[in-house]
Amino acid sequence: MIKRRACLIFTFLFLIPLTAYPAADGSVDMEMIRTLFNSKRTDDRLDAINRLKGVSTDEAVEVLISALNDKKDTIRQNAAQSLTEIPLPGALEGIAKALTDKETEIRLETVKNVAKRPLADVIKLLNPVTLDKDAEVRLEVVKVLTSFRSKETIPLLTVLVEDKRSEIRQPAVEGLGALADPACIPGLSRATEDSEQPIRMVAIASLKKIGSKETYPALTRVAVQDKVPALRLQAVNSLGQIGDESIVPELAKALSDLDVPIRLATIGSLGLIGGTNAARSLAIAYGDKDVRVRKAATIAVGALANIESLWELLGAMRKETDLEVLEEMATALAKIGHKAGIPALMETASRIESADKEPIYQAMAVLIEKNKEASSRPAVAMKSVVIPPPPPPPAPSPVVAPVPAPAPTPAASAAPSAEMSPEAKTQLKREYYSKAHEYFVQKNYREAISCWEIVLKLDPNHTQSKEMIQRAEKSLKSKKTPN
Repeated sequence: MIKRRACLIFTFLFLIPLTAYPAADGSVDMEMIRTLFNSKRTDDRLDAINRLKGVSTDEAVEVLISALNDKKDTIRQNAAQSLTEIPLPGALEGIAKALTDKETEIRLETVKNVAKRPLADVIKLLNPVTLDKDAEVRLEVVKVLTSFRSKETIPLLTVLVEDKRSEIRQPAVEGLGALADPACIPGLSRATEDSEQPIRMVAIASLKKIGSKETYPALTRVAVQDKVPALRLQAVNSLGQIGDESIVPELAKALSDLDVPIRLATIGSLGLIGGTNAARSLAIAYGDKDVRVRKAATIAVGALANIESLWELLGAMRKETDLEVLEEMATALAKIGHKAGIPALMETASRIESADKEPIYQAMAVLIEKNKEASSRPAVAMKSVVIPPPPPPPAPSPVVAPVPAPAPTPAASAAPSAEMSPEAKTQLKREYYSKAHEYFVQKNYREAISCWEIVLKLDPNHTQSKEMIQRAEKSLKSKKTPN
């Protein structure tokens, strides 16, 4: 028994060439390695490759590159792995060769192992692999590139954004989005046209994260043209948060979107962007068939309080029939603060049937208060203006005695000049009409009636003044009636 064991030990020591293992200084017996590598036995060749792990010499690189031509997959795969661990420049040639191996598994493992090398080597080695015939390999390329989180990977990731497989395109887009660098914009912009909705969604979010002007064309295109409402909505909201006045003309096109939520979101985004162009663009929504949209647009116009949007608002108010929208329009006019809103408010109050006109009158009171100084100027200037008496009645008609007028206001104490030009007469009529509204809101009905009567003397066919005199007389009468 002892003799048998001794024989086995002797045989084992004889068969294993100990001199082939790396010495303490990292050197190996390359002659023995070559002998093993040239053996017909697979185990010998595999043993030679394994003994070269960690050996960083040009001779070792040469043997390992030769091993990439071996018929056995295991030998080629082990040789490729050993090459990726050698920092010498010569090893790159062998790694590049391994990345073109006929076996998918070898190419896949080599891509994984390439991640251990410096980024410059990774970029150089993986560039051609972005077009590998196997999707599994290309996906691994994406994983390796994104693991570095470096701007240097952007060109390769941009190529992979256009891969034919969606499971590769999506992580490539996510990788670009994680970098959030302006250099990623071309690739992400192309991704907004991807056939897959989740990829387009990631691209939109990534462009918003970058937030520069270069992202506007892609985002506005999605906001107006994408077939999926959720993505149009996402793009509209993104533009509202990162956009400026330059995108208003394109973004305003979304006010015609078929989906109400998108039209509402567009109004909100235009309101966030602000400025004259945004305020005037909101006028498109005044004609919307949905009352919620018209109301939201009016609220946004009021928040912006831009004087340039006044005339569109006045025009829309004449056509509007919904009471809630009219109330918001009245509030918007009050915020803009121009006195031209006063006649529009009175006209609105006279034509709506609702009993609750308080919001209209409140807005009017705010406007009058804001324009108090301006509205008081005409009264001072009008002291020198003479109001002409009514023209004499025709000869056949009997002379009718004039009806005693209420106590005149300081502004109505004189008569107008017959030589007053049509322009001056129109201006005077507007000023008295505004003054009458001011008295009416203050519940000074007598003074209001006096001013409206002057308006009628200037323009006998002024229907609004006639109606307002009737309302004022009615209010005056009810005020005198004891409870």
